Amino acid sequence: METATVRDVLSHQQLPAQIHVVSKTATVKEVLDTLYRHHILAAPVVDFESKCEGLIDVLDVLSFLLQVASEPVESRVSPLSTTLHNDDMDMLVQRSERFNTTNVATGVNLSTRNPFLPCTLGAPLIEVLRNFARGVHRVPVVDSEDPTRIVAMLTQTDANRFLATDPEKYLGQARAHASITDLGLVAGADKVVTVPTSTKAIDAFITMHAKGLSALAVVDAEGAFQGCLSATDLKLITDYRFQALLLPVVEFLEHVRKEEGRTCKSYRVWCIPTTPLQTVVKKLAEERVHRVFVVDPVSMKPLGVVSLTDIARIVTAKA
Repeated sequence: METATVRDVLSHQQLPAQIHVVSKTATVKEVLDTLYRHHILAAPVVDFESKCEGLIDVLDVLSFLLQVASEPVESRVSPLSTTLHNDDMDMLVQRSERFNTTNVATGVNLSTRNPFLPCTLGAPLIEVLRNFARGVHRVPVVDSEDPTRIVAMLTQTDANRFLATDPEKYLGQARAHASITDLGLVAGADKVVTVPTSTKAIDAFITMHAKGLSALAVVDAEGAFQGCLSATDLKLITDYRFQALLLPVVEFLEHVRKEEGRTCKSYRVWCIPTTPLQTVVKKLAEERVHRVFVVDPVSMKPLGVVSLTDIARIVTAKA
């Protein structure tokens, strides 16, 4: 780990030839379309000279969405509304129009969780992992001779896939085989933020934002784990479908997964408290997810969640 560099990680991932950017004149809809089309969660925002002015990601979009969803709106047939629950169809259209057509500059790091922390290809991986351990989800990789030119994006997912190639080597043998419980990654049922399947999608997103999270566990009436709602699921509200936010979260997710050509079960990624850390690292890489929920093996009630940020914290704890 001490000798691994950013270049090593990107070489393993087969460094993409094209970096997907968005213009600072783009709209929020155009940003979401770009993220969805290229299966990415963030993009650099560039000016007219292609210089990066910052990053925008799905958490920034979520922050902006909730601003728009709570703004006062009027219509000719209904009283003033400050919530989607009280909106008539005209109000929903107004909110959707504002959300989709607003300039992207409004949303750059709106969540305050998406700082611009560039690194170079030769930077030690451990330094980047320390940023990831603090909750940074991605860093731009810049040319060492021209720091205004971005050559790649390095994400938590990229780093975890690299760790998953040889967990014993990069995690250390003891940590690789230790259970997630022994490593303090099972917080307990009372610490896991969940929403019932009947919760409206907008209310679930409000809870997510209020708790400073990027995802929530969705549970049934008995509290059993049914799936995960994350900020990335906002892609459903492009093309002016703001009313989808009023669907029960389970129906909202069914629509999202259908568009992706997947089922809700394919996102139901979980482990149990005795699962070794290396198994979780591999599961995160193989399932292409950003978190694995820890559940009781009998009741299936969530007991914790292991995120890519947690993996970075474990790796850097004694590094």
